[in-house]
Amino acid sequence: MMRTSIMLTTVALILTLLATPRLARADGFTYTFTDDYHGGSATFSESSILTTTTTISTFTSNTISGVTSLSLAPESGDDCIGNSGISEAGPCIAENFGSTATALFYFSSNLTSTGTYDTSVGLSGTIQISEQVAAPEPSSLLSLGSGLLGLGVGIFKRRRQD
Repeated sequence: MMRTSIMLTTVALILTLLATPRLARADGFTYTFTDDYHGGSATFSESSILTTTTTISTFTSNTISGVTSLSLAPESGDDCIGNSGISEAGPCIAENFGSTATALFYFSSNLTSTGTYDTSVGLSGTIQISEQVAAPEPSSLLSLGSGLLGLGVGIFKRRRQD
């Protein structure tokens, strides 16, 4: 009788853990900048939210004609540095065209959390910052299912013996 009670408690604990939603853990962040003025968008990924001025030259995709890099100044007071030698206070994005031309996009709030932000003055654009959350691997789900099946068979056999 004691074993049955322990087994039922264990099964209840396992089912509770499986039913409890897990906190989503971001495996990275995707930034998508849409340039309404020149047309097109540029997407890139980072392992964490950017909190200092960063120049991005490697994109997941980039359809903004002529853009070679973006300089993202996510917080108010950060320098938004463009290739043309312009240095403005952020939060802003500088689109760099080659080695000399720059287009600046200004935002009214800091770009330091997930969400969609529209430009506040000047050139029109939007940046969307979103979390990348990985789905569980099929082999992990198979292992979980096999373990639960084995536990169920064990409980069935013990009840049958009693």
